[in-house]
Amino acid sequence: MPSMIKTITDDIVTILTGASLSQTLAIDTVTLDPDVVLKRMTAAEYKIQVVPLGIKSSMGSRSASLREYTIGVGIFKKLADSTLVTAEPALLLTEEILDLLDVDQIAEASFTEIDNVPVYSVDDLNNGLFFSVVNVTYTARR
Repeated sequence: MPSMIKTITDDIVTILTGASLSQTLAIDTVTLDPDVVLKRMTAAEYKIQVVPLGIKSSMGSRSASLREYTIGVGIFKKLADSTLVTAEPALLLTEEILDLLDVDQIAEASFTEIDNVPVYSVDDLNNGLFFSVVNVTYTARR
């Protein structure tokens, strides 16, 4: 039986793969390092990386604990220039991903929170790369 965080990560990949989004995606679960991703992608594609980021445990009751599982979804796109106008389709895609992952339950874990702060990396945008991370957390009793 796979770990809960791996199961949640795989379920997120399945959700993103099956979704009808404004852009075509290439999805993997390797790294969130923008330099590595930049070397692997073409200018025409959006690269999505789904990576388990952490597990936090707290006392839920005398007989069970609560575990929070946080997954990072990195959104990458090479841009023709470093303007927000060029990044607009990537911003729209980021919002679509936020909407998709705000679901009640994944792999027996309940949705807790989702964030996208900062919305994009200014340094990367200045270098012609849109890079944003959506962090989503689900909670399960253990």
